[in-house]
Amino acid sequence: GYKLKVSKDVLIPRCETEELVGYALEYYDEIFKCKKVDVCDIGTGSGAIAVALAKEEPNMKVSATDISKDALLIAKQNAKFNNADITFYEGDLLEPLIKENLKFDILISNPPYIAYTDEVDPLVISNEPHLALFADDLGMACYDKILKDAHKILNTPNIILFQHGYKQKELMQELVDKYFPESTCEVIKDLSGNDRITVIINK
Repeated sequence: GYKLKVSKDVLIPRCETEELVGYALEYYDEIFKCKKVDVCDIGTGSGAIAVALAKEEPNMKVSATDISKDALLIAKQNAKFNNADITFYEGDLLEPLIKENLKFDILISNPPYIAYTDEVDPLVISNEPHLALFADDLGMACYDKILKDAHKILNTPNIILFQHGYKQKELMQELVDKYFPESTCEVIKDLSGNDRITVIINK
């Protein structure tokens, strides 16, 4: 329900990302029960996730990162237009947050996850930033880096939420088992019936 500016430097928000936000709010209610929490949106792009969370839940103090200076300009405009209080950091994934020694209760991310070998709609290829689309290691490189470093910025308990490709359920589970073997993990199907969202809970 929020108006968002987009440009050649950011992805166009998809309905699956709106579902991701919905689950973030749902699990926040379940785990944190309306307490004040710190939330980070990693690879914010247009700022869609950060804006929606900051507006929908006043108890969420939202920070957001992106490696692209141009994407952050758009995200900051969207935050201002929607009167959303968000702190933005420029840098690769978690790096700027680690550098600032910040801690969070919820980590949410819709990072680049398309493998370079995957077929992609030419319309998407021509109009959306490749930096926000493609990743190494069968599209899993960003998830690997985030999960590897997540312990450096997370409080306990915490919730990690990812949007990912519909073929990446097993690959995601392998990463969760590697970095958070004691967690509770759930993979959720989107409205089209595809495995699309992973929720990791650490208590």
